[in-house]
Amino acid sequence: MTLAQDLAVTARALSHTTERGTRRGGAGYYLPALFADRFSLMGGLDKQLFTDQLAACRTFEDDGWTTYWNALADERIAVVDRHLREQGAPSLAELLSADHDAAATELARVLGAAASAFAGAGEAGATEDDASAALTAWIAAITYTFAAAWPGWTPARLEAYRRSRALFELLLHGLSAPLGVVVEHLDMSVDGHRSSAIVVLPAGDDVVPGVLVSNGLEGTVQELLLPLLRYRDRRLAVLVTEMPGTYLDRVPMSAASSAVYSTLIDRMAAHPRIDAERIAMVGFSFGAHWAARMAAQDRRLRAVVANGGLLHRSFRPSAVWGMPEIMLSTLEHTTGAPHPWAMALRLHRLSLRRRYGAITAPLLVINGERDTLASTRDSIDLAAAAPFGELVLYPDDDHCAMGHYHQWLDLTIDWLERQLR
Repeated sequence: MTLAQDLAVTARALSHTTERGTRRGGAGYYLPALFADRFSLMGGLDKQLFTDQLAACRTFEDDGWTTYWNALADERIAVVDRHLREQGAPSLAELLSADHDAAATELARVLGAAASAFAGAGEAGATEDDASAALTAWIAAITYTFAAAWPGWTPARLEAYRRSRALFELLLHGLSAPLGVVVEHLDMSVDGHRSSAIVVLPAGDDVVPGVLVSNGLEGTVQELLLPLLRYRDRRLAVLVTEMPGTYLDRVPMSAASSAVYSTLIDRMAAHPRIDAERIAMVGFSFGAHWAARMAAQDRRLRAVVANGGLLHRSFRPSAVWGMPEIMLSTLEHTTGAPHPWAMALRLHRLSLRRRYGAITAPLLVINGERDTLASTRDSIDLAAAAPFGELVLYPDDDHCAMGHYHQWLDLTIDWLERQLR
């Protein structure tokens, strides 16, 4: 954002007039530029197309926002249904309500030949056959329904979240056999927190290293797993979860929420196919905070990757400068704070600065050199203070180095393989 845009966004946020400005100038002006990067990368969408669609959306209000993005998803679902109908298969709506195993078998028959495209959004359009086109449209529908759900906490958005998650899980289970993976679900409650994770393991019965992956404040399982499936041949078990205090979990987040991650590590260590001596954790954005926190307190983690972490400086009151009103309200809900200043105080209590030196596992810290959503200095300080910290900053890039998305994802998986070998 420019200084003028920062000023306008902050003024609108503090005066609660963002909606008025959005009706005139579109939602895109009141969101970070990274918003378009994030969703276009997830869905294999043309970035300019998504940017234009964001500018054409003129409201953040629950019904208007979700109706707009769900309509774009419905256009893609119509493409999928047309292909399913041509193959003599039930529609997506019918598959979603059908017997789980029967639906998976039918999808494997219809889309199995295009399964390799599912290894990463953006690869799905590599060929032009009907199955690949249907798969491309399906991934786009998952992405648009996630956009409708963002950032949660309101009724229509939560309904869009459930729809996006259902579309994703149906596709994942349907293509698990052609992809050569096994999918398991993990649901649990810890100190009131409701946690729902998906575990993806390589097919077979061998014992493999495990990686716990968490994204940030309003990220979803589907956003993480879509790109990670590209690495399914690396013989890693991946457990993907959403951050405490988001979407399904309505309990306010605090330092005590680390109990959720501790329990997930317990479950991984007890899994018959996961090597308890080779467990790692990867976190993105606020998820990187939890990765660093768990590394400081749980010696079972043998390697940790923290990308774009909010650790100490990012929690200063000045950090709300330039933050969109919708993100401020989301943070208030997530922390259970009644107003922005209480939220700033609760975030400040999450500071990890005094814990950096307690991280004894190998630690890879990644970020963009010019993070506008969190303090890049947090990443620098963490890597410098951790005994075995390594720092990778991508030049002229922003939060989580989204402009180098594929590079740092390759780096992360390669680094984990070396550490867990």
